[in-house]
Amino acid sequence: MSDQERKELLPEKKKVLSLLDSDGNSLLHAACKLCDLSLVGKPVQLRADISARNYEKLYPHQLFIDLCWQ
Repeated sequence: MSDQERKELLPEKKKVLSLLDSDGNSLLHAACKLCDLSLVGKPVQLRADISARNYEKLYPHQLFIDLCWQ
């Protein structure tokens, strides 16, 4: 993939990473709720906002800990 192609995809990637569901969960929140570290890693590699909070004021890592480490 050329540098130009990467630059063209960058805005689309940011749109996908910033999508929210009806509860204010980002793609990273959704991955954390599934308790699958391989899914969590991809949004982080793509520079998803790890400090984003959903409507319940929870960070993605809080969801992961609360749901997966009980």
